[in-house]
Amino acid sequence: MEDKLGNKAQISTGLAHKRYEDTNGQTYNILTLRSIKNIEIDTMELDEFTSKEEINTKYLTKKDDVIIGLFSPYSATIIREETENIIVPQSFAIIRTEKINPEYLAYYLNSKRAKYEIKRRSSGTIIPKISIKKLKEIPIKEINQEEESKFIELMNLLNRRIAIKTKELKLTKEIQTYYLNQIGE
Repeated sequence: MEDKLGNKAQISTGLAHKRYEDTNGQTYNILTLRSIKNIEIDTMELDEFTSKEEINTKYLTKKDDVIIGLFSPYSATIIREETENIIVPQSFAIIRTEKINPEYLAYYLNSKRAKYEIKRRSSGTIIPKISIKKLKEIPIKEINQEEESKFIELMNLLNRRIAIKTKELKLTKEIQTYYLNQIGE
């Protein structure tokens, strides 16, 4: 069964943060494209933003939000407790839903089929962008809760495996660099 994303969720754009920028004021973390890694947020890749006034909470991440880039590569991420209260800039959409599992939705929006549907509805030749109106038209494949839970569990296990392998590769490169630096000393 399929339905449109707009029927399952509230979708809004992020904050046009440049008009709030100041050197004095409250400092926030702000989401960047490089901070989205495999549906998770890499907090080391967030930028800092100083605002001249307090930011409306509707522009701050909340647990179970799904955030998706409005520009290619249209990466989606899930917000967990540890990544709450981050500013979502206007280059992202905030998806809030109680009708579909947000974690499943984030994975689905990163699927080949969803990316195809997003690209198909995007406009612009040099820098393609999808509008909120067009994002609401994206078809969402619904599956039963048991299948959804199994899928999420499998994807989370695979993500953990990728993280471990990535860390292992990084450590191996550090060892290699250490030994390369020993030559000639």
